[in-house]
Amino acid sequence: MPNAAHASLEITGIPIDLVDMEEVVREIDAAARSRETLLISTVNSNFVALSARHRGFRDSLIESDLCTVDGVGVLLLCKLVSGRPISRVSGADILEVLRARAENSLGRPLRVFFLGGANGVADQARRRLNAARSPAICCVGALDPGFGSMDELSRAEVIDAINDAQPDFLIVALGAERGQAWLMRNGSRLKVPVRSHFGAAINFLAGTIERAPSRWQAFGMEWIWRITREPKLARRYWADALSLGWLLSSEVAPRALSIWVGRLVQTVYPSRPRISSTEEADRVLVRLGGRLADAHLEQLQTTFAAAITSGKPITLDLAGIVSASSEVRGAVLRLHREASRRSRPLHLIGARHGIQRSLAPDTELVR
Repeated sequence: MPNAAHASLEITGIPIDLVDMEEVVREIDAAARSRETLLISTVNSNFVALSARHRGFRDSLIESDLCTVDGVGVLLLCKLVSGRPISRVSGADILEVLRARAENSLGRPLRVFFLGGANGVADQARRRLNAARSPAICCVGALDPGFGSMDELSRAEVIDAINDAQPDFLIVALGAERGQAWLMRNGSRLKVPVRSHFGAAINFLAGTIERAPSRWQAFGMEWIWRITREPKLARRYWADALSLGWLLSSEVAPRALSIWVGRLVQTVYPSRPRISSTEEADRVLVRLGGRLADAHLEQLQTTFAAAITSGKPITLDLAGIVSASSEVRGAVLRLHREASRRSRPLHLIGARHGIQRSLAPDTELVR
């Protein structure tokens, strides 16, 4: 489980963790050392589009330990709602950084396992990675389970092959929707601490697809390069662009405008934030009110942590909220994740429809 001190943004109901590459690599090493689960989701435009259409996919992002920004579209959305610098940390970049290290903090190579891709691609990636004989990383297994049903992809021999190899990091390439669904379905059966769906990263490593030059990546034009190499991606990118445009106009831009207006109003008519917690016989009642901004995150996280450790159901009263920054909404999403993991009921009281939909659509709403 990652450092709880990480702040998060909320965009279109998805938590985005404010971490850079160095922090992500540090979390990977720490999880490999402690053997604690670390699920990483690298959020690109396709992830945003899928989460808007499929509740289960969105749940996989909320349940992830780290959600990083992968793609210029998501990067722009985050900057629009937060106004702060955001680091792009893609799956392919994570793998490249892990490969490029001369050493790591484990005292041995990080053991990775590749699952998925077209026929033979995962094994080709394994051979190319191990040919470098890096002291920081090695591949202990590769498996192409085919393109069958989720039941076939989740059969015992697949899970056993992964666990028997004793990897530290499982890198999946089954397509975004199927990959996230597979990780969620089989999470409890895996003995691998670090898991993620990195999509085309295995293809890049295997050399079956050429990645865009660094200059194209720096200017956010990698998607154009991908289309020239894989024309079939054009239709998906167009559909994702339409979905992203709709979310931008209907949700993100109005939210950003509301946040900026709220900040202006706060300077003229200050509204004192209200964060309180009361432990009752059968629940912990947390009340939020006023205009909640980034400056209140530390108090908010402390209050949420105490509510989680109480062991009781949590009721979150949002009726008094005038406005909430994207970081505050991100903290609420992370509360949702922790409550879900500990099978702790989480109820919302007095939430307006927009807040209910963006923060916790599958929690119980008490009106």
